[in-house]
Amino acid sequence: MTRRRQLIELILFFLAFVAVSFLLLVPPAIGIADNGDFNKMCGRFSLIAEPASAGDAPAFVSLRYVRDPKAFWVSDNFSTEIALIRAALSISDLLGSDAFDIRLLGAVHAAFFLAGFGGLLLVLRRLSDRAAVIAALLAFFVLGDVCYLSYCSTFFTDAAALAFVFPAMVCALAIALHRQCPVWLLVLFAACVCLFSLSKGQHALPAVLLAVYLVIVARKRWVIALGLAAAIMASSYLSLSWAPPQERAQYLFTLVFYKLAPDAQSAPPVLRELGLPAEYVSYAGMFTYSPAAPMNDLVWADQFGQRISQKQIAAYYLHHPETVIRLLQFDLHHWAKEMRSVSLGNYPRSAGKPATALTPLFGWWSSIRSSLFVIWEFHLPAWYLFVMTFSVKVLRARQSALAGLLLTVALMGAGEFLISSLADAGETARHLLMFHYLTDVSVCLFLLFLATEALARKKAVKVASW
Repeated sequence: MTRRRQLIELILFFLAFVAVSFLLLVPPAIGIADNGDFNKMCGRFSLIAEPASAGDAPAFVSLRYVRDPKAFWVSDNFSTEIALIRAALSISDLLGSDAFDIRLLGAVHAAFFLAGFGGLLLVLRRLSDRAAVIAALLAFFVLGDVCYLSYCSTFFTDAAALAFVFPAMVCALAIALHRQCPVWLLVLFAACVCLFSLSKGQHALPAVLLAVYLVIVARKRWVIALGLAAAIMASSYLSLSWAPPQERAQYLFTLVFYKLAPDAQSAPPVLRELGLPAEYVSYAGMFTYSPAAPMNDLVWADQFGQRISQKQIAAYYLHHPETVIRLLQFDLHHWAKEMRSVSLGNYPRSAGKPATALTPLFGWWSSIRSSLFVIWEFHLPAWYLFVMTFSVKVLRARQSALAGLLLTVALMGAGEFLISSLADAGETARHLLMFHYLTDVSVCLFLLFLATEALARKKAVKVASW
């Protein structure tokens, strides 16, 4: 390792640090406004937006929060985001601040992104200086888009998912490129995946694919790999089992009456096949928070939750594949293009921006991605088909841990889309966040695969010439 290379890495990391700090900390600081979900995480800490900005959401971001005993509420939602909030609050207490500035939480989330970026610089040391610089800048340009970084200064559980998935992907890449993978790297990878799966139940099943990847790639340390894979699967099981029953009923209500039975004409056969009472036809076209929806009646909501389950929904899909295709196509057409929520602002009111205004800073990649839907909305299915076919073709020809990781990420991304589209119906665009993130990771991995292949051919030519 030359001093020149070390200097390049320091400059790249410093530039990433400055860019992230400028976006999240320097006024007007960027975040995402509360859609009503913040209290699920911050309520247990008695945090509430300060009176001056209490009514700003969802048009504007609230930067300062105060502790109010009246705001105390421990929801049934569990997420690793709780630990990150607690860490940010501890820092706030050490600083002696009376109010909690959410930018401290943004700094905690950003620290994981920067740690992942620093780890990526180390992994890229096998490339030439020029190739490593291009790969690092591309990774920051794509994965450091404001579409993702804006979640840092929020109480969304998605913030924890993004905080842990990037280091997990960097560890997975390091494992793929190491011939003799050290045990500590396997443990670090498994820990990041566990924290990722526990951030939100939506990510539990995709995380299992990373456990499979670990067992296959680290088979020389199969005992350790199996133990760590078991830990990942256990965390995924806990993430699913800890989902609040009431929230599950809310999701299923919207899924049934807003997606599967959107009108009085289509509702009767759907309700009959799902085993739901015929009188429920009056709820067709409603979602959980519709004014006339019965979900505010806790007794009714509990009864509905006992009458419907994910197994019934899955059985319905098996008997009606045309419905599956319709829903997937609808969400691809209407919601996948909305990488950034247009109904939740990025700025505090003090910034003087219009309501629900979105920042253009660091949003070039997501803008490009969204504009592609205007050209051809099926470019994403085409990309996933290409990446999966390419990975399988490489794996059939030879063993390639990097191709295996590319296939794993592609399967995870496809799984995230299926879960968001077929198992959920509320805020589908925002819930496709991890699908978009994994899509972008697959783009970076594919280009990195091409770069490593070119490097290998170049070395082979040099050896042959010698």
